[in-house]
Amino acid sequence: MSQDVSTDGVIEAIEPEGAQAGIVKKTLGPGFWLAVGWIVLIVLLAVLAPVLPLKDPNANFIDIQGKGRPPYGPSGDHWLGSDQDARDMLSRTIYGARVSLVVGFSAVA
Repeated sequence: MSQDVSTDGVIEAIEPEGAQAGIVKKTLGPGFWLAVGWIVLIVLLAVLAPVLPLKDPNANFIDIQGKGRPPYGPSGDHWLGSDQDARDMLSRTIYGARVSLVVGFSAVA
């Protein structure tokens, strides 16, 4: 009932052509570098928000005679428009990224 296992006819594994002993080289594509660049840009904007020439994120910019009642659409004054209280959305987004980064880093630490 026992079987005899013979190792005389073992076939050795053949490495693929051009591959060195166990080293596989992977290249990082442009999508990876685009994502890394975007993350770096967001982090830099969030960190440098106090020194950037942004509008105050909590100030109201109501212009009833010129533009009517808020919210205002995107324009040269408000690149992302404004909310119901006429606050600049670009500056609020950048300052909000600061809060998000603090929460994220404190959760990891």
